[in-house]
Amino acid sequence: MKNKALFGVIGLVVVACGALVAFAAWKILKRPRAGAGVAGRISRDAAGVVIADFRNVRAWQPATRLHDLLARPAADASEAQREFGQRYQEVTQNCGFDPWAKADTITVGIERSVVEGRDQSAIAGFVDGTFTQAEAERCLRYLATREHRTLASTQVGRHAVLTPLREGEQPTPRSTQFTLMPNTVMVSESSYTQRALAVLDGDSPALAADAPLSSMVTRLGAGVFLGGAADLAELRSRQQRTVDGMIDDLVRANPQAPDLALLRQARTGGASLAVVNGGLTAMVRVEEPAAANATSLARALELVVQQRRGDVQEALRNARQSQQFLRLTLGSAEGMAERFRKVDEAAAVLEALTNQVQCRAEGNDAVVSLAATQAQVTSVQQGITAFAEIMAEASRMNPLGGLLGGGRRQQGAPELNAPGLPILDNAAPAPAP
Repeated sequence: MKNKALFGVIGLVVVACGALVAFAAWKILKRPRAGAGVAGRISRDAAGVVIADFRNVRAWQPATRLHDLLARPAADASEAQREFGQRYQEVTQNCGFDPWAKADTITVGIERSVVEGRDQSAIAGFVDGTFTQAEAERCLRYLATREHRTLASTQVGRHAVLTPLREGEQPTPRSTQFTLMPNTVMVSESSYTQRALAVLDGDSPALAADAPLSSMVTRLGAGVFLGGAADLAELRSRQQRTVDGMIDDLVRANPQAPDLALLRQARTGGASLAVVNGGLTAMVRVEEPAAANATSLARALELVVQQRRGDVQEALRNARQSQQFLRLTLGSAEGMAERFRKVDEAAAVLEALTNQVQCRAEGNDAVVSLAATQAQVTSVQQGITAFAEIMAEASRMNPLGGLLGGGRRQQGAPELNAPGLPILDNAAPAPAP
């Protein structure tokens, strides 16, 4: 219960920012420069912004390794990896450019009306890069064709807008629309396109560079490749009972840190992942009305982190012990010993990272951060890959036998019903004579 309260609180920012990230990503990224960044092209009424900057991660070794693994899978890659790689190559060939190389940033603005539940379409996303307008249109037409749609062109103000439609279909208020500009594609829903373009053209108020949301994005620092900022005061005013309930639960679960109640005064919040000095830094920021409040909140968060650190480490150790059955059944298969070693190393790194969580005050911000070296990130990445390969091998061998319809025993794999191992065949017993 206490752990739930802890994650619920630090999640006050993550829910505010992360939920906006998830919603905007679902609306914007699943489908596919007019300025740059946040200020000047996001509405002044924004309650949250999301940013992704691929330039900060394109040359980062763990990211390039993951890209190569997915885009150019090895001969022994899983079927899912090979399928993804094939689709990625098809997109690259038909678009005429590699999205990984030419898509630089994604910026998404979410208006207050979305938070209020009045207008779920009030979201605008901007994809910026070094692609040309012709390349972007060619890519969109290919993607539309894949979905058995065509791109209908209409004029909205001074801009040509493309809407993917099936044959005989008419646009609806929730239809996705694309506005192409040099080095930029704006993505919106049709009922919001005109308002979004009015902000872009200067006909409607835009978010200022010194606005609280813009300032929070700036304070997330350099090297950010994924981040978001939210107007916590606005979100709390719309969901006061829920948010206050979470804070009350946290204070009750951590009586040694009563200053956690200062979360009720939070103004803006931000969360980010950034590449700093070759390593990965995760950060959460909460802005308080005064520096003294930020200092008190940071100390309270530090007390909570210290108290919960042991719980997290114990959970990691229990997770490692729970793999003993897999080790017993798969450990002698070819390459499995090395995979289990990588999983063990990754678990040890995760345990060490729990000791690297820091809480501090910076001006009016209470900050929780975690910095991992590139070697640590690589170890965790390799451990996750190794664990996925172990589970894939376990699925191929199907140790549950007839329960899942029978499995394939791989050459060189251990006999699961060998002497000394538990009987896994679920066949019904022979009838009594």
